[in-house]
Amino acid sequence: MTVSILQELFSLWDSRAISYGDVLYSTAFARVDQVWRNIFTCFRPLHRCEQPSPAFKHDYHDFIISQGVLSLRETKDILIGVAETERLSLPHVPAVRLSASLYAGSSSRYYWRSDSRNYPVNFPFFDYHFSVDQSCKASPPSSAVWAPNLPLYPSGRVAIEDLFRTRLGDDRAYEGVLTALVPDYRGKISGIHLLNKGISVQVVCPMGAEPSALKAKLYSEDAHGIRVAAHQRLFHRSTHHASLKTTLRQAGEERHLSPRMLRDYRRIPNPSLPFRPADLTIEEAEQTVDNLIRGGESDSIEFKSQIPQRQEAIAATAVAFANQNGGKIFIGVENDGQIIGFSAPGAKDTLTNILRDRCEPALRFEIQEVLVLGKNVIVVTIFQGEDKPYQVKEKGFYLRMQGTNRLMTRYEMDEMYRSKNANSIFGAPSFPEY
Repeated sequence: MTVSILQELFSLWDSRAISYGDVLYSTAFARVDQVWRNIFTCFRPLHRCEQPSPAFKHDYHDFIISQGVLSLRETKDILIGVAETERLSLPHVPAVRLSASLYAGSSSRYYWRSDSRNYPVNFPFFDYHFSVDQSCKASPPSSAVWAPNLPLYPSGRVAIEDLFRTRLGDDRAYEGVLTALVPDYRGKISGIHLLNKGISVQVVCPMGAEPSALKAKLYSEDAHGIRVAAHQRLFHRSTHHASLKTTLRQAGEERHLSPRMLRDYRRIPNPSLPFRPADLTIEEAEQTVDNLIRGGESDSIEFKSQIPQRQEAIAATAVAFANQNGGKIFIGVENDGQIIGFSAPGAKDTLTNILRDRCEPALRFEIQEVLVLGKNVIVVTIFQGEDKPYQVKEKGFYLRMQGTNRLMTRYEMDEMYRSKNANSIFGAPSFPEY
């Protein structure tokens, strides 16, 4: 069965070989009772225009973590060797015994969208995930890993995630992993913008693919889950980008919108939910902005007549919103709610630079300009953070209380870190094929 599924994997690789370059292998081993065992090994074909990171091998005595490149042919031979001899042999690291199997259908093959965070692919891909015998598995070191002239990490999992840019979950998610990925580099959804009377979907088509051949569909469902419309469009040729615009969306009608392009797709939830897909933006309506301004400043609303010279004021409000439930900063509005308007060359760029340079970790935000009663108002939307707590660099961590910002107490910071650690495990759901 394993050899048969391997041939299926190899056939998929061959069908996409025109877009592939080298195969990046990432591997981590641990020595248990003087025997080397596999912790994590992943094979990922790179796009032919993608430059691989420099190869490395970090030897922490009983923990080795290594990365390099192979040809597609070499990778196939290594996987066949695992299936036939139960042995994994990679360059520059010890060969290890590895009894691993693949099964038909969804038991071993998972489908991931381009916005998944588990592997650094950034395009839709299949994940052929081997079932590894317990006797061949090892867990990453739970304590600090260090060696002279090598990076120091608080644990083996942190080292793997930092060096390989993976996000599988806790230590148990990295126990004896063997996986081979099949990226689809023909194209991906890169952004979705919900308009007041429509929807815009942006697509990236990398070098070597054909934008004019991309096909997309857009579905809308009503409150009962019934699909009420379906539009199909061909993307027109452009410089490796394409877009689809439709007036399908009618305010209040749809519960979900599902743009699908090739095998990539999104299911857009209710926009009022605090967490949105990272690539989803929503056009602000004049009436909505006017109503929010009339409500006055609050724990989620801040007014600024202009971009303040003390730029930390914007950053402090932004991190305070991110540390709680999110919020909006309206620029061009006096403290009493009077709309005076604001317009300045490069205002969006200035605000973007403030939020990117002065806040950490990186915030999720949107900046839009809206005409309200004939006056230009800049609306900065800060989303609730997924990596709390957030801080203003060299200033501190802020919370929003009774319409003002204040520094967090040590107890509040400890509670936020404790909550973050408790919720750090996220699953790896499989997605259906289209």
